Amino acid sequence: MRILLVEDQPDIASMYSLGLQAAGHEVMVAVNGREGLGQAAEMRPAIIVLDVGLPDMSGLDVLEVLRRCAADLGQRLPIALLTNYSDHDFRSRAQQLGALKYLVKTEVRPTKLAEIVEAWIAEGITWPADYGWDDLSSASAEAIAPPG
Repeated sequence: MRILLVEDQPDIASMYSLGLQAAGHEVMVAVNGREGLGQAAEMRPAIIVLDVGLPDMSGLDVLEVLRRCAADLGQRLPIALLTNYSDHDFRSRAQQLGALKYLVKTEVRPTKLAEIVEAWIAEGITWPADYGWDDLSSASAEAIAPPG
């Protein structure tokens, strides 16, 4: 399966990417939110893993754009937030926006993330292969435009 990992810290991105690749997945890494949205539209991933603390826009902002563009998929999106923030408000916001999991990096080793992804795949919780990512391409350009 294709997995998009949006993570700005190279060592962390490498660690989780290698864990997912060892489980047989194709992993693309984006280093910020805008790049992540662009790669989602281009790559058409089955699952997206987002960091919250990104340099240009938060993972929650990325999730919000994805939520708006994927309203037709229902409430739950095949997206996990993987972050160092264990704050209840972040967790609550992620759930409101439809993320399936909110994971704290210090509690989730790469093998655990791979197990979570494998469980989602087994349950059929992935972006549909024929999902209209073109909608994301056009909608995200406006949604991520810098303010002002």
